[in-house]
Formats: sequence, C-alpha cells, structure tokens
Amino acid sequence: MARWMEDERLQRWGRTLFLLYLLGVAGPTAVDSLTTARDWAHLAVWLVAVIGFAGAAYGSWKRYRHPERITAPVPPNEVDAADVTSVIDVSGSRIGAIKSLRTLYPGLGLRDAKDLVDRHSVT
Repeated sequence: MARWMEDERLQRWGRTLFLLYLLGVAGPTAVDSLTTARDWAHLAVWLVAVIGFAGAAYGSWKRYRHPERITAPVPPNEVDAADVTSVIDVSGSRIGAIKSLRTLYPGLGLRDAKDLVDRHSVT
C-alpha cells in the first residue's frame, strides 16, 4: 500500500470530504424523483453509502480526539539506564528529561520517571 494511503489524517479528511460530497452533490440527484424502481435502488445505494461514510468519518474523528492509551505499565527496572542518561544529557532541564523519558517509555508513570531521572542525574 502506498505510504500516503496509510496516513490517518488523510484518511480522516478523505472520509469527511467524501461524505460531504455524497450529501451535497449526489444526495439531491438521489432524491430528485422517485418514480421508477431504478430511482428507489439509487436512493437505497446512496443511503447505505451515506450511513457507511458517516460512521467511518465519525470513528476517524473519535480516534483523533481520543487516541487509545497504552494500559500496560512499564516497571522502572525495565527502563534502560543508558536511555535515562541520554535523555538527561539531551534535555536542558529536569522536567524536560522526565517528559522525554515518558515519551520514550509511554507506560512509565510520572513518579517512576521522576525517580529514575533523580537517581541518574549528576548534581
């Protein structure tokens, strides 16, 4: 699959824009005149497409606003000491080191990250 097709942002906006197209352009032609069975079939296909793309767009925006969090905690003894010292060296402050360490290990708790930074920092 192409790399641009894997981008969540492009998928989210693509679903939303196609839903707007279905509602604004294809919708009026689908409900224009319902005289034949073909018109009713066209309306049914349009309705299924609108519901499908509305659900997909809603799910994309919901995941964007509330990303899944990692629930598995990382124990402090699994954090590599070299990572802690490199984070301390790169960041200019204690708070920055704690933030960087928690970014590197997403399941690491705030107190554990603070204790690791305090333990490995050179005063």
